[in-house]
Amino acid sequence: MKLRASSSNPNRLALLPLLALPCMATAATQRGDVISSRVLTTFTSTQIAKQLGTQSDAPPPRCNVSVAEIVYATVGVHNEPTTASAAVLIPSGINCTTSYPLLGWGQGAQLQRASSQAQGFRASRGNHEVISQFAAQGYAVVATDYLGIGKSTYPFAPHLQAAPEASAIVDALRAARVLLAQQHAPLSGKVMLSGFSSGAHAVMAAQREIELHLSSEFNLVASGPISGPYSLSKTVLKNWGGPKAEGLNTLTLVLNTFTLIGMQHTYSNLYTTPMQVFQQPLANKVESLFPGKFDAITLGLEQLTDVKDVFQPEFARDVVSNAKNAFIKDLMRNDLVNWTPRTPTLLCGVQDDNVVPFSVAQEALADFKRNGSNQVKLVPVTSGAFFPHGASKAPCMAAVRTQLLDKQR
Repeated sequence: MKLRASSSNPNRLALLPLLALPCMATAATQRGDVISSRVLTTFTSTQIAKQLGTQSDAPPPRCNVSVAEIVYATVGVHNEPTTASAAVLIPSGINCTTSYPLLGWGQGAQLQRASSQAQGFRASRGNHEVISQFAAQGYAVVATDYLGIGKSTYPFAPHLQAAPEASAIVDALRAARVLLAQQHAPLSGKVMLSGFSSGAHAVMAAQREIELHLSSEFNLVASGPISGPYSLSKTVLKNWGGPKAEGLNTLTLVLNTFTLIGMQHTYSNLYTTPMQVFQQPLANKVESLFPGKFDAITLGLEQLTDVKDVFQPEFARDVVSNAKNAFIKDLMRNDLVNWTPRTPTLLCGVQDDNVVPFSVAQEALADFKRNGSNQVKLVPVTSGAFFPHGASKAPCMAAVRTQLLDKQR
């Protein structure tokens, strides 16, 4: 089956080269194989500019951007074969660059099981930071939905687990190369990474994996993680006790729960039944919510505002008082500060972040320097917003692009 362009479609000429995308590939046998793919839409640079309007801080779009969705072969937490889905943003147009760096983007936590970034990009009509800051500036972008989210067949979401995060991104990069080659989209050969929040942890995990094991396959030239929990154990402990200097944010309770559920699925060392860790009524439904039908806004847990509302008292006390606590040990397995980055890396965040404290990035920078790396820099931005963590995303994306990615392309 082939997609067809309507003769009345104003983007018909822009879409034509992409219409040969196969809807289904042959059986996947290797990591990074494209199992299925389809183009959802194309935005012209003019359409993107109109959607952004005059109030946007984004730079003027130079490229048309086509949004494709792929399902690709990857591996699970025990290296077992599985699938994941991803969005691929394909730049084109006469004002675009002649060849494109390939950027792996890591999205933040997504609790909604069926959520698809490709569908989100299409619904944005071009008014999306990843489109305006990256794809419309001549970066080919692949954004994985991760295991257990989107069209992935995986039975759970290993949230903030470094190995499956890295494999999902690495295999998405491989799959994107296949798709872009099919579409004759010229790549420069340079690979870059960026991501926000838990996605920053994911791209740093991918950066470490590429530097340590895959440098002959990927010419990684830049990495720009944004507001990420690079030391996962420190981040959770900083948030566990309630209000901080930056203020209380109940989103951390949701994120800690998501992380714990995934680690129980992977390591099987936190509980036999959810009631051993979680308070009722959450205990009865927690595994079906993370991930599930709802996102963080529609989850319906607004009344849970304190650690004691979510976790059993004995478990909550043990997390902060026992260095051998199983949850803390699982988090430490996934800390990302015990290596020496070789790729030019720009960490960005906001100083009043009350979800991932800015001190986490400061301490990561100090750890990397102690490990002997001189490739990592830290850039703070100002938010002045009610929700500074979320507000750090757009200005940090701009900082990462202008201060790092554009210089390395």
